[in-house]
Amino acid sequence: MTVHIPMRSADKPSDSFDIRIVQWSFLRRLMNDRQRLLYDYWLAGSADGSFFDLSGFDPLEVWNCVGYLHILQYDRARDDLYYRLSGDISAKAMARTLHKRWVKDHPAPARDRFRAHYFEVMESGRPWLGEVYAMDSPKIAPYWNRMVLPLFDPEDPDGFVCLALAEPQTSLPHSTN
Repeated sequence: MTVHIPMRSADKPSDSFDIRIVQWSFLRRLMNDRQRLLYDYWLAGSADGSFFDLSGFDPLEVWNCVGYLHILQYDRARDDLYYRLSGDISAKAMARTLHKRWVKDHPAPARDRFRAHYFEVMESGRPWLGEVYAMDSPKIAPYWNRMVLPLFDPEDPDGFVCLALAEPQTSLPHSTN
């Protein structure tokens, strides 16, 4: 089944929508090429059981990922995550930019699900792989391949920062049933 998604300007917010987040086993064989590129870069920068240091992150090393990449940082005072960076390709497919905004700026009810998702990754401290189905809105991409990788922030060693790779698809995956 193919679903055509008209892409709007990322400056105009999309309407309210809901999402369903599905976690996969974190297996390299389930990753697509872009996810493997980012994961390999993350692994190379992670050593001795510690996560990749945010200060060493070089987007030129994963240039193929940049338009789909978000960098989020947890803010204790707001109890929310801040998009330090939001990829322009993902923003166009979401029909809104999240750059320098908060997870709570997502339209309801998706914001609560995204927020809970990031909190689960923050609590687990482990990389995450899966997919997101967007529902209730013809204005955004219906399906997203997704990966979230925790980072270490030397300026806030007890805090949480992550890379989120959000790859919009204009059609739903084919069912194997």
